[in-house]
Amino acid sequence: MKESLQFLKTILDVIPIAIYVLDEDFKFLNCNSAFAQQLKQPKEEIIGASWSKFIPDYLSYIYDKKDKQIRDGTNQKYREILEIDGYRAKIMIFHRAALFENEVFDGLVGVMEDVTSKEEYEFYMSKKIESTVEEVREKERELREEGIQKAKYMAIGKLSAGITHEINTPLTYLKGNVEMLDLEINYMDDSDAKHRMKHCSNSIVDGIFRISNIIESMREVTQRTSAISEKTDIYHTLVTSLILVQHRTKLLANVYINNHLFTPDDTQVKSEFISKVQQQRVEQAWIIILNNSLDELEKLEESSDSYIYIDLNIVDENIVIHIRDNAGGIDEELLPTIFDTFVSNKFNGGLGIGLDIARNIIEDQRGSVRAYNDKSKSEAIFEVKLPLLKE
Repeated sequence: MKESLQFLKTILDVIPIAIYVLDEDFKFLNCNSAFAQQLKQPKEEIIGASWSKFIPDYLSYIYDKKDKQIRDGTNQKYREILEIDGYRAKIMIFHRAALFENEVFDGLVGVMEDVTSKEEYEFYMSKKIESTVEEVREKERELREEGIQKAKYMAIGKLSAGITHEINTPLTYLKGNVEMLDLEINYMDDSDAKHRMKHCSNSIVDGIFRISNIIESMREVTQRTSAISEKTDIYHTLVTSLILVQHRTKLLANVYINNHLFTPDDTQVKSEFISKVQQQRVEQAWIIILNNSLDELEKLEESSDSYIYIDLNIVDENIVIHIRDNAGGIDEELLPTIFDTFVSNKFNGGLGIGLDIARNIIEDQRGSVRAYNDKSKSEAIFEVKLPLLKE
């Protein structure tokens, strides 16, 4: 045993791994500097003491029990924590081997390896991998759902294109016949009957004009979208979109553009709000935002005061569009994520992809969009910026 100890004393302190030697009574006979550093004690305090002096009682009991199991000569390797008073607990791997003299147990030598950082890193990596796998799965679900929605939109687009074509043909006949009827009325003698017929004729012409505007707006939106950005009147993209949602706005809210009550006749308004964008995609974005406002207004009890205001201005070489409604504003908890995929608060269980699509369309046009509330007026506001086209 003495020769073994002399050899151990020579090499102990040059080894960076914590090494210690216990005598037959399981008290420390020797240790190296690395071990003393782990116990936060000088060697002089360690030699002659037992585990119970440096670690909590419950750990001392475990260590002593495992030490005594080594008497039969079986080497040990196990994982255990090391907790020193006032310091963070560490995870240790212990390697122990019995020492014998004349076949009698004479103590043991132990090696203590700190694997805390390694296990924490492995735990971090496992969580990171788990998180990454879940993100990939979520992305796959999003892409799959997005693909389903795109297929639906394509089907709706083809159906709408067919409907507009089928309606447009008889509408042409109707226009011609009403014009002929109007001419016949003009040839009639002046009478109450003539005035009544003239009034009815004007009403029919007005109705045909409205149907024609709707058909033209549907045709523009549903025809194959050009990937090329073109000189576009932003005011008229809003008018086109409003015509397509007019069946809802006339029931839910008055719509104002730059403080003027919207009518289908606004297609004749001259505008200075010109940008270079993909017209049909921008119209799709307006329809999404307008329908979002209308969905919120629909939740309210019937009110004659409901409105949607659309304001266009030119600020710092940008066309700035504000679309605001008085449906009570956007839930403050929803605001930070309102443009994220699958975020929705619709009663009908919407998928929450509409505003995400609108944002992507606007950003593709080198623009930006944000949403916020005007609490003083209980308004939700969507602010869109598009680059102004300079002549």
